[in-house]
Amino acid sequence: KRLHAKDAALASLPVSAVQTAAGRVTSSVLDAAMDQLVTSGRLVREGRDGIRHKDHSSSLSDADQRDLERVRAALARGEGQPPAPEDLEADLSLTRPRVERLLRLLVNRREAFQAGEYFFDQGWTDASKAKLAAFAAEHGGFKPADARTMLDTTRKWIIPFLEALDRQGFSKRLGDKRVVR
Repeated sequence: KRLHAKDAALASLPVSAVQTAAGRVTSSVLDAAMDQLVTSGRLVREGRDGIRHKDHSSSLSDADQRDLERVRAALARGEGQPPAPEDLEADLSLTRPRVERLLRLLVNRREAFQAGEYFFDQGWTDASKAKLAAFAAEHGGFKPADARTMLDTTRKWIIPFLEALDRQGFSKRLGDKRVVR
């Protein structure tokens, strides 16, 4: 419940966050305890790696929902050149902690994709992955310059974006090219 209180708008918590909060408890003991709490109905598993208290609700206030939509819309307008958090703060008249919280919510809800310090709209990300996959299928991979041109962005944004796609398992770097997995 204390972890949910830190950001009540998150639908569930990653199990890794619970493990970190548990501190010195070994993972096998913590896993057994969480399994018992799930079995008893006190905790609920969400997806592959999420868990929440049975009474937790992630409903957003009207103000939170409006601000979340404003940030999401700003990311969508940015496409391959998304605004930095400090730009969102200034343009939307929001505090830095609020912008950071809203960005975390969007990532958690899979409405934004984080690549280093940048956040891309998930719709743009999905469309970009489809373009990269089609190009890679035809050409045996793609170079950052190919991706930069195809996605109408610059090196500033494309390199962190491609590195994040590599970490996600979408692509793999082989020399100066990337192949889609």
